Amino acid sequence: MLPTLWNNIITSGFGPDRPRSFMRRVKFINALSLFGLCFCFGFGALRLATGQFLVGAVDVALGVLLVVNLVILRRTGSVGLVTNLNVSGLIVLVMFLFVSGGSGGTGIFWSYFLPLVIFYLFGVRGGLSWMAAIFLLYLSLSLLDHAGALSLFYSFATIMQMLAILLLESLIVLFYAREIEREEGLIERHNEELGRTNASLQNEIAQRQRAEEELLRISKAVRSTSDAMIVAGTDGRYIFSNKAFYDLFK
Repeated sequence: MLPTLWNNIITSGFGPDRPRSFMRRVKFINALSLFGLCFCFGFGALRLATGQFLVGAVDVALGVLLVVNLVILRRTGSVGLVTNLNVSGLIVLVMFLFVSGGSGGTGIFWSYFLPLVIFYLFGVRGGLSWMAAIFLLYLSLSLLDHAGALSLFYSFATIMQMLAILLLESLIVLFYAREIEREEGLIERHNEELGRTNASLQNEIAQRQRAEEELLRISKAVRSTSDAMIVAGTDGRYIFSNKAFYDLFK
C-alpha cells in the first residue's frame, strides 16, 4: 500500500511508457518539492515563532510555491514550467539569504545547493545558462555592495571565497551531468535498436506463420486430392462422391 502510494506521488501518476529523462526530472522535482516544503514550513514556523518574521515569511512563501508546483505538475504534466518555477523560487530564496545573511549568518551555505539542483533538472546546456546567470547575479550584487549602493551581510573576501568554491562544485557537477546525459543517450539508442530488432523479429514470425498455414493448406489439399472419389454413370449422371471430394472445394 505505502510503496504504491509513494510511487504514485513521486511519479505524479505518469506511467513507465514515458522517456527515461522525463521520468528522472519528474521524480527529482517531486522529491525536491516534497522535502523542500517540509523544510520550508518547518523552518518558517520556527523562525516566525522566534520573531524572525521576514525570513520566516520567505520560507513559508517558498513552501506554498512548492505545493502549487506539485499540483501543477500532476494536473498538466508541464515539467518545463514547474522546473522553471521551482528553480526561480529557489534562486530568489538563496539571493535573499545571501543579502540578509539568513539565520545566524548561515544563508550563504544554501548557495552550494544550486549546482546540484540546476544541472540535474536542466542538463548540461540549460544548467550552464542558469549557472552563468547566477554567477552574474552574485557578482552584480557584490559590485553594488563594493560601490556602496547595497549593503551585503558578508564581506567581499568571504563572497569571493564562496564563489570560488561554488565554481569548483559547479565544474564537478557539470562533469557528472555530462556523464548522465551520455549514459541516457546510449540507453535510449539501445532501446531504439531493440525496438527495431523486435519489430523485425515479429514481422519474420508472422511471415513464417503465414507460410506454415499455406503449406498446411496445400498438404491437406494434396491428401484430399489423392483420397477424393466421385462415381458417375455411363450417361454422366452423378451417383456418389466421398467427403474428400467435397473438401477440394473448400
